[in-house]
Amino acid sequence: MLSIINSRGGSGAYTHHTGEITRLEIAVAGMGYKKLRIENLPPEVLDDTLRVTLAPFGQVLGIQNEM
Repeated sequence: MLSIINSRGGSGAYTHHTGEITRLEIAVAGMGYKKLRIENLPPEVLDDTLRVTLAPFGQVLGIQNEM
């Protein structure tokens, strides 16, 4: 996971269905289980979409929304 984050420079982008692009900051936090924090993720991205997208990198145990 760390190599993927590093290869992307800790950032990414999400393209909305309207064409608007939102910049994302991606970082690893915590010890033991790895916690992945994705900032500026649009609210229309469903938890199931995140779970499916992150599944190739490991088991997703939970998703917590923050404000």
